[in-house]
Amino acid sequence: MEVRILDKEAAHAETVLGISSDLKDDGSYTFLLGAEANPVTEIPEGTVHREIPTARYAVLKAQGEMPFALIEAHEYLREFWLPDSGYERAGTPSFEVYGENAWDTENPEIEIYVPIRER
Repeated sequence: MEVRILDKEAAHAETVLGISSDLKDDGSYTFLLGAEANPVTEIPEGTVHREIPTARYAVLKAQGEMPFALIEAHEYLREFWLPDSGYERAGTPSFEVYGENAWDTENPEIEIYVPIRER
């Protein structure tokens, strides 16, 4: 499995985002599905939102049968790549990008962005 490192802003206006935030010590977290909002647009009352800061991300592609491919990609990052990489999770929200290929019924593809920092 390939892991890329990118220094970038989260900017995916035409896609669905799955955002994982508020990670607790017991492993629980908040997961939101949504889309990027323009910063000058007023967020409607009652809408939940998260800001994703510019950061360094480890980027993985989950491809194949879902949700198994997503689980496998997250396990690979946690159990194999991170321990040998010199990086650790940064603690800010991670997110998944559900682009055009995510809806392919035969071989879906989702990109996972996990914020990292040097140990």
